[in-house]
Amino acid sequence: MRWLVVLGSPLLFYLSGLNTGLVLWGVVIGTALVNFYVHFYMLSQPISRNWSHLLSVLDTLFVSTMLFLRGQHQTDLHQLYYFLILVLGIRYGVKKYFGLVFVISIIYLAVSLTGAAFYRTGIDKVQLATQLIYFIAFGILASFILQREYEQQQEKEELIKELQAAYRQLSAYNAQVEEMAIKDPLTELYNYRYFVGRLREEIQWAQKYNKPLSLILLDIDYFKQFNDTYGHPAGDAALKKAAKIFQENIRDRDIVARYGGEEFFVLLPDTSVDEAYLCAERIRKAIEKTDIKVEEKKATAKITVSAGVAALSTGTRTVKDLLQVVDQALYQAKKLGRNKTQIYRPEGF
Repeated sequence: MRWLVVLGSPLLFYLSGLNTGLVLWGVVIGTALVNFYVHFYMLSQPISRNWSHLLSVLDTLFVSTMLFLRGQHQTDLHQLYYFLILVLGIRYGVKKYFGLVFVISIIYLAVSLTGAAFYRTGIDKVQLATQLIYFIAFGILASFILQREYEQQQEKEELIKELQAAYRQLSAYNAQVEEMAIKDPLTELYNYRYFVGRLREEIQWAQKYNKPLSLILLDIDYFKQFNDTYGHPAGDAALKKAAKIFQENIRDRDIVARYGGEEFFVLLPDTSVDEAYLCAERIRKAIEKTDIKVEEKKATAKITVSAGVAALSTGTRTVKDLLQVVDQALYQAKKLGRNKTQIYRPEGF
């Protein structure tokens, strides 16, 4: 809008055919160039209230200069003040609108009277008063329109904030529901359902790219006796402690899941059976060294785990195959006396 004024005013001078002289044309063109320079310089600077004030002063001077230079034909350009009212009203907001209309009306009156005195032309008081009334009426009408637009914008912004807040709450709720669907509530490890899905995906990936894939099945030894001796709260504490140790001894890409009761799976992508054995041994030794606090008895207790290790091979190419052989490896470890780690041996041991 402001550029319509800046570019349109010199054009009106040209179309009017008024012989303004080179000096006055220089003032017109010079004022437009200054306006251009300041505006584009501002685009490269941080927006601040001082720049807004400068632009407002510049716009007011520009419009007033155009009106003054028209001399006895000032009435041809008084419409520029309507643009000035709108531009400054938008820039400073509705709350200051009536004050801006009053100031602009005074400026228009001063420029009109000064121009009439400078060019020694008479002034039509009725026309001047009428124009001032039009300015004020236009300002009041525009203020109501802008106020309504402002209120609607505020309502939209409030609605957007509410929708964004509702979306964040819904996203958080969905994340909680999703986590509850795939996590074990006691140990906060992945549950068996999620584990089977990931195992299927990893088997497909390993077979497609010819990569190794290993699986560990861990079982807490004599866990029923532990619960009978120390109580189920102590058993829950042991499960939580074991789950924490499992997570501390694996890589970020590995998956730990609770199978059920006191059994746990560790899925090791891109890992050979020998590397998986070392991981299982690291976990087993860490569990063996850990003390379990029994709050009710004010004592500490020990637990151990047995581990079976198996890997994807020619004979184990499906989820069912891998689960069967790792279970057999765990059985072999328990048969060796528990607190052992055993790699699956198809021909026995």
